[in-house]
Amino acid sequence: GLFDPEGKAGEILKRIGVDCKPVFSDADLNGIGILILGRNAMQNMPLHLAKPLENGLKLLVLEQKHPELERLGLRAAEHDYREVFAAADGFKDLRDWRGSATLLPGALTVQPYEATNPKWEWCGFDNTRVWRAGNRGGITEVSIEKPSVGNWKPLLQCGFDLQYSPLIEFTEGKGRIVFCQLSVTARSGELEPEADELVRRSLELLDTAKENPARTVFYTGGSEGKMLLEKLKIPFQTYAGKLPADAVLVLGSGAKTSDLKSAVEAGANLLALGLNKKELETLAPGCFKLSSGDYSSDYVNNLKKVPEFAGINNAELHWRGKASFDAFDVDSQGGRALGIARIGKGVIVAVQLPPWKFDGNEFYNRTTVRRSTFMISRLLANLGAPSQSGLYALLDGKSGKAKLSLPNEQWIGAADPKNIGRDNGWMSPDFKTDASWKKVRVPGNFDTQFAELAGYDGFFWYRLEFELPKDFEDDMFELSLGAIDDESWTWLNGQFIGELTKQTNPKDYWQAPRIHPVKKDILKPGKNVLVVLCNDSFNNGGILGTPSLKVPAKYGFYTDIPVASDDPYRYYRW
Repeated sequence: GLFDPEGKAGEILKRIGVDCKPVFSDADLNGIGILILGRNAMQNMPLHLAKPLENGLKLLVLEQKHPELERLGLRAAEHDYREVFAAADGFKDLRDWRGSATLLPGALTVQPYEATNPKWEWCGFDNTRVWRAGNRGGITEVSIEKPSVGNWKPLLQCGFDLQYSPLIEFTEGKGRIVFCQLSVTARSGELEPEADELVRRSLELLDTAKENPARTVFYTGGSEGKMLLEKLKIPFQTYAGKLPADAVLVLGSGAKTSDLKSAVEAGANLLALGLNKKELETLAPGCFKLSSGDYSSDYVNNLKKVPEFAGINNAELHWRGKASFDAFDVDSQGGRALGIARIGKGVIVAVQLPPWKFDGNEFYNRTTVRRSTFMISRLLANLGAPSQSGLYALLDGKSGKAKLSLPNEQWIGAADPKNIGRDNGWMSPDFKTDASWKKVRVPGNFDTQFAELAGYDGFFWYRLEFELPKDFEDDMFELSLGAIDDESWTWLNGQFIGELTKQTNPKDYWQAPRIHPVKKDILKPGKNVLVVLCNDSFNNGGILGTPSLKVPAKYGFYTDIPVASDDPYRYYRW
């Protein structure tokens, strides 16, 4: 079946010789085994796919723009990549395709005059970004950051630290989805044969894929491993000494077990996380050779040739500097930090540096922790562990993390050097503003917009009136304001909904994103009034994010909370 509002995907299918039944509504899904969503098909999605996917529907999703991926809870990068790399066996590296990609315009839309570096909203942050200089040769324009929650297998990868995938396969239960963010649709200029071939291969993969029976997961060990399984949405039981042949046993640091080689030989799979030399020897005598020491990360060849390592690359095995641990031999199939031993019908995989071995509070370790977490997720999936990510529920119509962009060009503001605004009720929706309230640009520093506020440190009030659409409904909302420099207090329709100050966030009050929960009864149909009080205590100050109202994501596919500096494509002029 094909749901293709743009009418462009059908041209590809015709070239590769695939016949499709047009799909316009849920009634058309009867008898459909594979469904294709054409480019931008999720912008106004009429189909409800949760039940069909649970019942075994296979789905190919062609290029979608960043807001639609974000609605699903996926992070992505808007960046025109002209080179991508194989992440799975049977795929090859690609570069410099014929013609031009057309999902995004070839140049950014900017103001007539240059007031700032170009910006975009990334994970609620108003981040600067690089310029776009044409789409010729582009292979992908919007690529998905590899998710950790759920069974996500990258087939191709690209971008900074290879943390993005333009072709990625998701499996859960009987269903299967391939997200194809490759720029295969409506390329301008010459046709690119490789683009058509990858669409054909994606359909072939879905057509021939078979459901792998899920194993029961057991856990023993420290609290770090237990917490990781919970974050990854892996259902598990506490290990009590008996291990079925169709089980996966996860062993965290400090796990107390006896020799389990006979259980593995019978068919059980084991994943050891952070076990030392003595613990691994007790677990599987004679199976691993380890040496204690301080080691740098090494490069491992042919990772994708090992089935248990499918979807993992060397970026997942990289760390900065040296780490102290019990390491495998340099010629290990997974390098110093990743070992594997096959015994009979089962296998033991050992990860010597799980995420908790790195200090995630150190900025340079944030990427390492994310990549290590993704590696654990992939290993679990490859060993047969099921997950309950919730993705299918987000493919019912326009479910998910819906967002209402506020009219941010309509903010007004006024300085309050004597701090009289609270006593005079400036936060009230009925407060009448006077000529001292002037139009103010958001996002932006307020003190650079008015000559009389040059060098001003103190209180500044922001006020915005906006209309709530009738169809924007849910039981709970999130008001996202981004970073506010320095402190902030927020009211919506006169009700106080949150603050972020030196007392609440002493380490990052000037840059932490403001995300305030909003109950349904605070909002009302028609006019709503949002008021933000900013206290600038040093240098420039103001609302630096792009405020929006969101329906909070009911499911998440990453285990970390992003900060602005996690975006690798921030651009600073020097």
